[in-house]
Amino acid sequence: RRIEIALHGKDHALTLTVEDDGAGFRPDSLQDGMGLRNLRSRARDLEASFLITSIPGGGTRIVCRQNRL
Repeated sequence: RRIEIALHGKDHALTLTVEDDGAGFRPDSLQDGMGLRNLRSRARDLEASFLITSIPGGGTRIVCRQNRL
């Protein structure tokens, strides 16, 4: 029902956060589909960190941070 997308720049870093209150999943059992492979590839190209946290029944949060603006 809810999705929040935030983009913040501070101290020579740029952080993109995407968070929802959806069904969630167990990240350790995740098999990357085309969408996640694409996101990971883009983060790698930007030399950015990419972190997914999710809890079954508790939504998902994705944070991508690039440390050099």
